Amino acid sequence: MSNEVSISGEVRRPARYEIKENTTIGELVAMAGGVTANAFEKGLILQRFDASIGAPSILQLDSFGIQLYLKNGDEIKIRSGSDQPVNPVRISGAVSQPGVYQYMEGARVGDYLSSLQADYLLESDLQMGLIVRRINAELDIEVRAFSPVEAASGALSDGNPELQVFDEIIILPLAGITDEELSFKLVWRKRKRKKRKRKRKKEEREKIKRKNQPSLRGRN
Repeated sequence: MSNEVSISGEVRRPARYEIKENTTIGELVAMAGGVTANAFEKGLILQRFDASIGAPSILQLDSFGIQLYLKNGDEIKIRSGSDQPVNPVRISGAVSQPGVYQYMEGARVGDYLSSLQADYLLESDLQMGLIVRRINAELDIEVRAFSPVEAASGALSDGNPELQVFDEIIILPLAGITDEELSFKLVWRKRKRKKRKRKRKKEEREKIKRKNQPSLRGRN
């Protein structure tokens, strides 16, 4: 006695098949030519009619070769996996090689954009680049600034920050900058001015301290 079942999704020959008693899901997958390169092993779904409730039930399985016997009317579907990379770093904007790259733990911007001549375009704005970063499970983002020049030099500094998985590096063009991008540039420049100002004040305090040290020794 033969039964009729169907298989669809990520197999080479999706169709309805007549099978013998005690044919397994793994054997049906083989009859259908095997799975495609995009098949997701934990995306194997069996839909089987349940006479006790008068409706089909769903069973999710986790192996293409599972030794589960099929019944007449069973429907098998094999889903595809996601096309979203799990470890990307994206580079976009005014660069010579935009695209998606492998995230490397501990890597900095300069590990991806190491040459001002080879990695950037003539119209690249080398004063500031942007990093767009996911900050929580809701996929909210924050935007951080960095220095393309410091990054290319390999400096271990805030201007060449460490990256995180899913970061996007954006290099702005010199021309056609939007108001929003311009505001980022102004914030970055303001931070740099404050940093230089703090450094000058620190140097002045140290200079005064060194100048007063001889007079203190003289009193003793």
